[in-house]
Amino acid sequence: MQASKDPMLKIVTIQNPEEKKKLIDHFDPSKTTWLVSDLRSKFEIQNTLIEKYGFFEDESVLRVSELWKRLLKRSFPDFQFVSSDLIRSQLKENLKEEKETQIKLLDTGVFEAIQSFIPLYSHPSGDQAFVDWLKDRPSVLSRVFGWYQLGRKNYDYFINQNLMIPNWISGFLMNQSGWEIHLERSLIFDLGAELSMVEQELIWRLSQQIDIQVIHPSPDWAQAFPHLMRPYEELNSRLTPTGKRAASNDHRSPLEQVQYSGEKLILQKLTGPLAEVKYVTEKIRVLLDQGVMPHQVAVVAPDIEKYWPLIRPYFQEEGIPVAKDVTTRLHGLPQISTWIGRLRLMTDEVLYSDLEIQCFQSEKQMDLRFERFEALFSQMLDGTDLGRLSAIETAFRSERAPSGLVDLDTYIGWILKFWSWKEDSLLEIVLRELLTLSQCQVRMEFSSWTSYLEKVLSKKEICNEQGHRRGVQFINILSADSASFTYRFFVGLTESNFKENRKSFLTSYEIDQLARERGFYLAHPEQTAALFELLWLFQHQGTEDHLLFPATSLQGGVEAPHPFWLKLGGHSIHVMSSPGHCRWDEKASQAQLPPAVYRDLGEKDFEKVPLEKVPSLSASSLETYQNCPFQFFASRIFALLDEPLVDLELDQRKKGSLAHALFEKLTESPLNLNRSEQEIREILDQIIKEGIIQLGDNQLWPSLRERHVKLGLRFLENERDWAKKFPTSQILDREKEFQFYYDPSEKKYSQTKGINSVSFSGKIDRVDGVSVGATDQKIVLIDYKSSQDSSHSFANWLKDNRLQLGFYAMAFDMGLVSGYQGAQVLGAHYYILKDMNREKGMSLTDGQNLLFPEVKKSISHEEKNQFYEELNNLLFKFVQAISDGDFGPRPREKEICDRCRWRALCRAPHLM
Repeated sequence: MQASKDPMLKIVTIQNPEEKKKLIDHFDPSKTTWLVSDLRSKFEIQNTLIEKYGFFEDESVLRVSELWKRLLKRSFPDFQFVSSDLIRSQLKENLKEEKETQIKLLDTGVFEAIQSFIPLYSHPSGDQAFVDWLKDRPSVLSRVFGWYQLGRKNYDYFINQNLMIPNWISGFLMNQSGWEIHLERSLIFDLGAELSMVEQELIWRLSQQIDIQVIHPSPDWAQAFPHLMRPYEELNSRLTPTGKRAASNDHRSPLEQVQYSGEKLILQKLTGPLAEVKYVTEKIRVLLDQGVMPHQVAVVAPDIEKYWPLIRPYFQEEGIPVAKDVTTRLHGLPQISTWIGRLRLMTDEVLYSDLEIQCFQSEKQMDLRFERFEALFSQMLDGTDLGRLSAIETAFRSERAPSGLVDLDTYIGWILKFWSWKEDSLLEIVLRELLTLSQCQVRMEFSSWTSYLEKVLSKKEICNEQGHRRGVQFINILSADSASFTYRFFVGLTESNFKENRKSFLTSYEIDQLARERGFYLAHPEQTAALFELLWLFQHQGTEDHLLFPATSLQGGVEAPHPFWLKLGGHSIHVMSSPGHCRWDEKASQAQLPPAVYRDLGEKDFEKVPLEKVPSLSASSLETYQNCPFQFFASRIFALLDEPLVDLELDQRKKGSLAHALFEKLTESPLNLNRSEQEIREILDQIIKEGIIQLGDNQLWPSLRERHVKLGLRFLENERDWAKKFPTSQILDREKEFQFYYDPSEKKYSQTKGINSVSFSGKIDRVDGVSVGATDQKIVLIDYKSSQDSSHSFANWLKDNRLQLGFYAMAFDMGLVSGYQGAQVLGAHYYILKDMNREKGMSLTDGQNLLFPEVKKSISHEEKNQFYEELNNLLFKFVQAISDGDFGPRPREKEICDRCRWRALCRAPHLM
């Protein structure tokens, strides 16, 4: 180690973490404060002091953010420390006044602008220097300056309101004086790669008053990180003109320069994160069996929280002690999520998830089918959509949140009205968080307060189970600089895990230019502290390190290995390793698989579910059974609904319902085929008023109505032409409903219900016909369809499972429909709305030129009867299968499963 000999400031350069351990061993906590960047490093040094002295003072080890807070509070007691969440919420309020709509919606961008440009905002001549620098760069000016001005305006607003967040403190103190005199203890700054240029300025000013040491991690490859090392170089140059370290002649990347200093290095390429977890579990279990103490082992990741939910159950099964608490975030508790949802429902910021919880999981449960609720409200735009169901609107709009800006006291008074649980401890936590703002003069809209509260509670945790103090450590790379670990398992060493999503308004080249020409150093987007700390960790001596690379992510995407892993891997990087066996695998191999597993794999038939009584059937339900018996089971036996969603655009079913309703009214008696556009508009408005169709947004109705006005005019024109060609044909019925019964034992139909009868029902869109003589009635059945396909041809009805129209025709011909006993069906046609064609379907030769024109493929009565016989046999077969309870998932075509609403419930082997 080498140290400069300035009486007030010493730069202590270290080559590896072991040298820092020697400094800690000689650290005098009674006179000096050791400053670190993260909480875990603070705990690590505090534990060292406990082992050495048996105690430690609060002032002996601090995070550097705590130091800046104390200095600010002593010199400027009026400042209130708040979270970045409150600042973001207040930004939304501030930006509502901006004229720039595109910026108004991007409050996050303004927050990032403050974060990026704070070294300029905090300097007395920063604005002028930046403006002068932008004058020669018009493209940068147009891209950045609007954000810069908004950031400046809002930064000044928060400073004038005495609101401060930790990230701003160092920048603010740069502009102030007198705060340096409030310290008496000497300081040691141990910030590694996270020392900023602003902080080095504060350190220099502090060194004019007290003794300071700055620990400078300076391995041979450190100069490959010029932006991270610049604060140290700046301090060195201030101490002495020759103190600045000469530039390195080694132009290799840091990955090429660094050398592994540990005792043993093991690299593994695994299939994914779960394989990493199994590998770590098995290896640590072996180490503990060999007598290794758990606290000597660390699992390290760029973000350990991503791995913790996977690791915990494996370690729990193995009985491996861990030093990490098991916690629950407050917003995940049902009481909190229900409460927050209720508060949101008081405003126009209505979410479907909130409404669902309030209706089905809270004390205020609604008497409403969930499928109906989902269809009505899963596609909502704002609070006005609650009007789709009057009971919902009444229940949740009876008390509205106050409008305009409200202060904290008013907000707390309102939200307490809706807390109805006995868990006072949870409410105490919530109120404690809110009351930290009691001294702030903040006023926001009710929805902004609720948004802030939700963000706070999403980060607040309660401890369910305390970690073992001497257990295996789970830490992030930025907090892993500790010499107490002998065995380290690095997981998640992928390229993507080391990329920070840091927003930068200037490019790397522009940031370098600004620093070189004006002396202002902004955060550099390309060099991150995580990479530096990773390389620094490998300067530890005496460690056994396992470096694990998952070939896929938690989402299943392909991952690229970190270049450092590739550099160390050599020729073994292409070999995929398999994790060893752990306790979980042993239990799984010994477990007996339940019979349902073999059924799901298709190796065992599905059990039948015999029915005491066959439910009422229809042609469409029989089509459903033939498509897939499980679809029939879900809809007819479980009574699950499959209602179309209320959305901005009508789906095909709703479009069909609207067209059906329109045509029913256009053909009502007395028949008027010369209605005007205005009359059709009035008819359509009446249909919506009657609630036949539910719209996603009433504002879209005028354009939708006009499209259906045109459809109605085309329909009337086609009907007039048809009436001229077939003047004797009349509309006999519209939306004709009927019901009859089938006796399975006798295999006969009747209009009288028997003991074991199966009920059949149906509704035909329209019946046209002519009377020949006194009692002879010739009819044609009409089914409206939006478009035409090949399955509408009579020859394809049975093959393509188009049973409905044939089923209706058979019922009429057999005299099972009241009012039509003795009628003869000469046609069953689809009325195609797209081109107003009404001739596709079953056409008997006798009906040509009487009820419809001549067609190419007409059939005889013998062919019709043959079709009825085949249809009957199919119906008999279906009724027997349904009665026997044969509801196994056997789709007629697997493509049906792609459109099936209940595929998530289905156990078909091809869906497993």
